[in-house]
Amino acid sequence: MRTLKKSVLASRVSHLDWTNALYSFLLAYWATTHGSTGKSPFELLFGRPMKNLLPTLTPRTTLHTPKLDKMILKEKRTTGNTLTPEDTRVTTSCVLDNKFSSCYDPHPYIALRSQHPETEYQFVVTQVSSKMRAPFK
Repeated sequence: MRTLKKSVLASRVSHLDWTNALYSFLLAYWATTHGSTGKSPFELLFGRPMKNLLPTLTPRTTLHTPKLDKMILKEKRTTGNTLTPEDTRVTTSCVLDNKFSSCYDPHPYIALRSQHPETEYQFVVTQVSSKMRAPFK
């Protein structure tokens, strides 16, 4: 390898230890992406990029533009607040009587009309029929 030989000769001329120069050369070689594969030898071997102090280029797909950030934020804001009529919800009532009472109302409500930030609900009335047995004699 011509580049390895040049690295060793450069360290010898600079009166440095050539074994330390060899390790730093191999670190740079393993972390550098190759043109034929598009990935570094370390990444091909271990399946992840090497964590080192060499400057690296981030892939173009991970860069965020202000326009993309604005679009993502808009999607997050609109998806959580959309209610259609006849949506059944279990609402929260977090005024607790004691520490063992539940924070949630177990009876469902139906959304009648939704206008941000207010939603009109109607309480769902269900009939519970339970048959009682006569006590044992």
